[in-house]
Amino acid sequence: MLNKLKFILVLLLIFKIDGVFATIKLPALIGHGMVLQRDKPLKLWGWGAPDEQITVQFNGKTYKTKTDSESNWKITLPAMKAGGPYEMTIRGNNEIVLKDILLGDVWLCSGQSNMEFTMNLAKVTYAAEIANSENSQIRQFLVKQQWNFHEQKEIEPSSWVSANPKTVLGFTAAGYFFAVELYRKYHVPVGLINSSVGGTPAESWMSESALGPFPHYQKEAILFKDPGEVNKIKAKDDATRKAWFDLIRQQDKGYLEKGNYWHNNTFDFSAWPTLNIPGTWQSQGLKIRSGAVWLKKTVNLKKEQLGKPSYIELGNIEEQDTTYINGIRVGATGNKHAPRKYAIAAGVLKEGDNIITIRVLDTEAPGGFIEGKPYQLVLGNEVLSLKGLWKYQNTVDIEPLKNSSLTNFSYKPTVWYNSKIAPIIQYQIKGVLWYQGEANVNRAKEYQKLFPAMITHWRDKFQQGDFPFIFVQLASLGAEEKEPSDHPLAKLREAQTMTLALPNTGMAVTHDIGEWNDIHPQNKKDVGFRLFMAAQRVAYKEPNTSITGPMFKSVKIEGNKMIVSFTNIGSGLTTSDQKEINYFAVSGADKKFVWANAVLLPNNTIVVTSDQVASPVYVRYAWARNPTGANLSNKEGLPAVAFRTDKDN
Repeated sequence: MLNKLKFILVLLLIFKIDGVFATIKLPALIGHGMVLQRDKPLKLWGWGAPDEQITVQFNGKTYKTKTDSESNWKITLPAMKAGGPYEMTIRGNNEIVLKDILLGDVWLCSGQSNMEFTMNLAKVTYAAEIANSENSQIRQFLVKQQWNFHEQKEIEPSSWVSANPKTVLGFTAAGYFFAVELYRKYHVPVGLINSSVGGTPAESWMSESALGPFPHYQKEAILFKDPGEVNKIKAKDDATRKAWFDLIRQQDKGYLEKGNYWHNNTFDFSAWPTLNIPGTWQSQGLKIRSGAVWLKKTVNLKKEQLGKPSYIELGNIEEQDTTYINGIRVGATGNKHAPRKYAIAAGVLKEGDNIITIRVLDTEAPGGFIEGKPYQLVLGNEVLSLKGLWKYQNTVDIEPLKNSSLTNFSYKPTVWYNSKIAPIIQYQIKGVLWYQGEANVNRAKEYQKLFPAMITHWRDKFQQGDFPFIFVQLASLGAEEKEPSDHPLAKLREAQTMTLALPNTGMAVTHDIGEWNDIHPQNKKDVGFRLFMAAQRVAYKEPNTSITGPMFKSVKIEGNKMIVSFTNIGSGLTTSDQKEINYFAVSGADKKFVWANAVLLPNNTIVVTSDQVASPVYVRYAWARNPTGANLSNKEGLPAVAFRTDKDN
């Protein structure tokens, strides 16, 4: 009986220690391996029991505070120099020991999918860089995704990780290459806080109060704060999606005949018609609204081609695919922007005929295979092209599921500020790297005010002064335009350029490194380098460096000549390809633009003329969605910023 009583008392003691005294809780950002901002007072915070005494020991010193009546605690450590690794001990009624802490520069990486774009998505392009990525001084903290219409105090559990060939695959590619340049120049630890979400507009990264000057967004944010309203809309949209996909499945002949499914090798498709890959259905004259299309191709392999590491690469597909080889599913992707690259397990390929089957599902036009992408079967070092004729069958053709009629809450105002920015505003940072704008591209005039308002709002909330804010100007996209024209993408770039009027901002110009057929260009190394170049001036106050490439300063008209001057010329103007300057256009008062000749003078001005315009009034440079061949730059290699001297009414 006595032993039983002792046992109960021990259990009660353990429960008391675990359930009552063990109360300190830290935010996810404050953990093992974290990078703290050097040369700034450091805020640490967390939660505990009311009036709990908190002691922090770090770098040889002790700091004390206590929780308030709502169980919150906060303490500020003095500014410290770069260094580490250090340990930190935090004590209250329990004790937490954090190890491997560095002091260096912390950059918040945010925006949409081109900032979210990971090294894994470019692992072929940057195989050498990934193989040599081992560096414990470069680290990333990934802020996980969970949208919310109410401001959150904490983020989803996550952790700091150091760069190596395995972990770097999950790093933001633009941010990683920026960090590499930063570490190479300054030899201090670099911490990246990756808080980005694909497809998101700027208003989703702003709080309700910040949207006051934009009442249509604020009204929407207030409406969706009601969970009942959100659930009602979600239920309706979910029912619409389910009904559409159910109808597809019910009508898809490829799945209807048991034992003779179309992905099986036993199915006879010899009578099917043919179409070309790559290409969309519509570009090949097929009257398909939306639905399911099955495609098949036979590839004959010899015995000596087998037994090697193999994969199939299918570029980009509008919009969803499921891919089989010899009746075995090798991969599926639901995002039209994601590249398809599926590993092929040993034993799937065989000597003789191998049948590749792809089921493509698109919710609305266009559907098909994006041109200019790789479509190939790779067997070790051997590459077999899959371009050309494929057999196909359009098994389901129904009314499109119009995605624009459905509500995507993760793109709505405030959701990402509430869940991915508000919880981290106490963490000290060096600055922000931002890559966004595609989701606002058709609202460029609004973006002229919205984007600066967002930057100002963040600076106000972080309470760390006008910290450096370096952003990427959108890359080229779409087919090259043969004649000068207006395009929303050019206007969005202009809105981004105008944002440089804010103090401590910098811009990386990328109109020369986009891909006409991909909103997610692979070249993130140059993006990171150009962000670094801007940061040198804005954040590190390096003399003789440029915030961006050459920028329009003024124009003087002399007869039929327009003499254009620039700022940010560095050590002088030049062209990136050593050819004649390309992509200037001029017009008279009628604003009918034509291509123009441009000549660089020794004094770093440019004379622009056209035989078609005797009395020029306006001039433009690289004013297009895809200014292919726009080659003006400074001698430091930074491309000139697109501009126009005419303005919208």
